[in-house]
Amino acid sequence: MTQESDLHVVDDPLKKPVIISPAYTVNLTTEQCIAETSKALGWNVHRSQGASDVAHARINLAAQFLDTPHPYAMWIDSDMVFTPAECYALWMNALAYDADIMCASYVTKNAGNGRLLVRFDEDPIAGTPLSDEVWLGNRGRVRPVSMVPFGFTMTSRRAFDLAGQDLPEIECKENKSGKAKPWFQQYIQENPDGTRVALGEDYSFSVRLKNAGGRMFCDTRLRVGHLGTYVYEWEDMSGTVIRSPNVRVNFVDPVPAVPDGGPGQPPGGGLEAPEG
Repeated sequence: MTQESDLHVVDDPLKKPVIISPAYTVNLTTEQCIAETSKALGWNVHRSQGASDVAHARINLAAQFLDTPHPYAMWIDSDMVFTPAECYALWMNALAYDADIMCASYVTKNAGNGRLLVRFDEDPIAGTPLSDEVWLGNRGRVRPVSMVPFGFTMTSRRAFDLAGQDLPEIECKENKSGKAKPWFQQYIQENPDGTRVALGEDYSFSVRLKNAGGRMFCDTRLRVGHLGTYVYEWEDMSGTVIRSPNVRVNFVDPVPAVPDGGPGQPPGGGLEAPEG
């Protein structure tokens, strides 16, 4: 088995994950984070060539990724704030858990009433029973999930075989084979009450993967920011700008408690939000 210390000296970038940036326009702060990560970890970067919508951009980029020998794809949206450490941690976790998806948790851009975008297996929104509360931060852990946003998510090559096993082949002009599968096409989910909902392209992929037996996890210890008018983080679910080492989420009464346990940090973990 590969040891973590060995991975620091892997010289061939094709044996490392590749960063995939599906957005045609990327926020300057996010662009800086991507550049710093690429330089620090030696990871290549693949970018969108201007597809008409995000689902098609993801399909094209996934097809290009599968043309390469890269073992994992690190998907990063245009409005994420992070450091190389979070990307490296996802890679280590993906290897340790033999994961098809390994992601970090982040929140919507709603001050005071934001919500987590990842759906844990215990989350009733995902139609599964609640077993316990979820801790984010130092008290967090790697947890199984049922729906995953692709803002800051690592996928294996195997994930696309599994998610696409029941999908037809389509033409793709963006890769060598000229073929792809519509891995990110919209999935219609039926709820327990009989209603139906059309899922976004990232949730659609993760539901197909889950249904095919894929191994999907979230490391709730990893803090990444969601860039809007400022850098939104976990504490924005309860309206505080004080950053704490630990945040508790109770899905019965979904207002996170921010317990004592160390000094807080300014929004963005010290990064300044851009003006405007």
